[in-house]
Amino acid sequence: MGRLWTQPSTVLRPQDSSFFSGDRSQLQVYRVLTLLGAAVILLFGPLYATSNPEAVDPLWGRIGMAALLGALVPASYVSAHIRSHYASWMRGLLFATMAWVVIVATLNRFEGEFAVGLLVGYAAITAVVGMSAESGRPVAWFSGIGLLLAAGGIGVSFVLGPGPETDPLLLLASLASVGLAEGLAIQRLLSAQQTLQTQKEQLHCITGNVSEGIYRSTPDEGLVYANQAFAEMFGYESVEAVLQADSASFYADPAVRERLIEQENQQGGIEGQEVRFRRQDGTTFIGLLSSTVVRDEHGNIQYYDGAVTNITERKRREQRLRVLSEVVEQAHNGILVTAPHRGQDPILGDLAFAAGDSIDDASAQNGPGDKAETIVYANHAFEEMTGYREDELLGRSLELLRGPETDAAVIHSLQTARRSGDAWEGETINYRKDGTPYVAHWNASPVQDDEGTVEYWASIQRDVTDRRKMEERLREQKSRLRGLANSLPGVAYQFYARPDGGRGFYFVSEHATTMLGLSSDPDLFYEQFSAHIPASHQTEAQKQIDQAVEAEQAWRYEIPFETSDGERMWLLDTATPEQRDGELVFNGVMLDITERKEMEEALTYRSRLESKIVDISTRFINTSIENLDREIEDALEAVGRFVDADRSYVFLFDDDSKRMKNTHEWQAASGAHRSTLQDIPYEET
Repeated sequence: MGRLWTQPSTVLRPQDSSFFSGDRSQLQVYRVLTLLGAAVILLFGPLYATSNPEAVDPLWGRIGMAALLGALVPASYVSAHIRSHYASWMRGLLFATMAWVVIVATLNRFEGEFAVGLLVGYAAITAVVGMSAESGRPVAWFSGIGLLLAAGGIGVSFVLGPGPETDPLLLLASLASVGLAEGLAIQRLLSAQQTLQTQKEQLHCITGNVSEGIYRSTPDEGLVYANQAFAEMFGYESVEAVLQADSASFYADPAVRERLIEQENQQGGIEGQEVRFRRQDGTTFIGLLSSTVVRDEHGNIQYYDGAVTNITERKRREQRLRVLSEVVEQAHNGILVTAPHRGQDPILGDLAFAAGDSIDDASAQNGPGDKAETIVYANHAFEEMTGYREDELLGRSLELLRGPETDAAVIHSLQTARRSGDAWEGETINYRKDGTPYVAHWNASPVQDDEGTVEYWASIQRDVTDRRKMEERLREQKSRLRGLANSLPGVAYQFYARPDGGRGFYFVSEHATTMLGLSSDPDLFYEQFSAHIPASHQTEAQKQIDQAVEAEQAWRYEIPFETSDGERMWLLDTATPEQRDGELVFNGVMLDITERKEMEEALTYRSRLESKIVDISTRFINTSIENLDREIEDALEAVGRFVDADRSYVFLFDDDSKRMKNTHEWQAASGAHRSTLQDIPYEET
């Protein structure tokens, strides 16, 4: 109904959340009109009484009519039904008010001031009915019923006599003219309002479906219109809430608002100004502000129309892209971006900005018949690696980098991966601008659009020529060392001990098979070798290794080894440690010392035996005859235990009769055989 009607006190404004903003303002206006009508009915009574003391004006009727109108307002606070249908209730009371006005005019025989009052009341009530109506039908009904009521009053006046003082035809004609004129005016007003409402709804529909915040503000009232996107952008749940907020609170820096207003006034608006705004909860965002100043014919500012776009996320992406761009440009590895040849592709033109070339210039370098992928970006490291400037690379195909030594099978593998949209990693021999070859290690990945179509290929390339040469030298050196290790007489090995407790072999020479009968596979050797150590020596062997690892010292120990055939052999194991990549690596060799051990044992046995014989002989020489038997028995026991036997004997030989007999015996087990070993024949051998 216009801002004129929304100025009364907000006390009369409904707070129902179910009411839209326009409905709340309309109900507020209706309440104001109802109270004004009740006040007018009460005030005009004393005025009539003062000007015409003889006038018939029942006080009870006037008070009752005013009370009916006034009661509608508090009733609308209590009843939701009345609030929702307030206009209908008000029009019903207006019909009653019109009837009361006709009754008062009839009682006073339509005298001059009462006839005028009837015309004024008829016109005023018709106008109020028109204001509360959404079409011309209620106005037509009220105009007709008002005329009928007036005609009925005039008829009653004739019946009661002596008739109306005002010409009844003139009075009815005046009422009809007023009704017709107001009806036409109200119809035009309703038509204009309907057009305005349609435009307003269209505007709301348009602005309500855009993501930008749309607003209108005035120099005096501040914000007078905003769409829902504007409210949500600033952290408000509804448009009504944001309209009641202080516009200065929308800015992170209030001084910026003053500067922008001054700029708008001077330039007639703002175009694409980045502003840091503040939400209701105190958080900030970056908005792109554009506005237009609307002035009247005298140049006075009427309002500011503007739009705010939240570009916070875009600014973050731009910052991230700037950082990524700097990282890519500063990267030590070559970075190359290629794209399928698309002809006049604006995206490729954007990517060629670094070289200052248009896509037409870049594409022309390949020729019209070249359908290969074209280079659309190369960083500084790639330029240094190839010797080409970026402007020499843009628009060219990867064939530019190939030459005689480029492996066709590798290129085929790369092309197959690209046709299937798969990532690819490998090495190719490329050629620099000066024609020298180099080995490039590629990591190529597809860049897809939202529909999964490959738009670009991003490749990271490293010059690994020196690494390849070093690897080749290392392979040759490793081969020579392996041959040397395999030529050693023992089992050469590399044993590792890691901080986490892991142990095993990196290398075992081939002599593990010929000497020990074990596989030389490093992954199998540790477990197989440990299983062939006798149980009696496993703890000691493990102890030797643990001590050497803990002290990071060399080890040297002898250990028995049981072959798969059940034979025992002896090994001399020596190793020296070195720290390598955070772990301890022992370089060692195992030698077969079985013969040496056997010779040592034989020599030891002979030495002990000789010592035992000398000892027995000495004792015999120094023994008296009466103790000789006792010494012989002790000597038998000593000899038996030395040779690990359970019996030992002394026989007396009779060479004449070729017989022998047992004279002395020692046994560890029970049961002597001396009595049975008598007079035994023998043959000389």
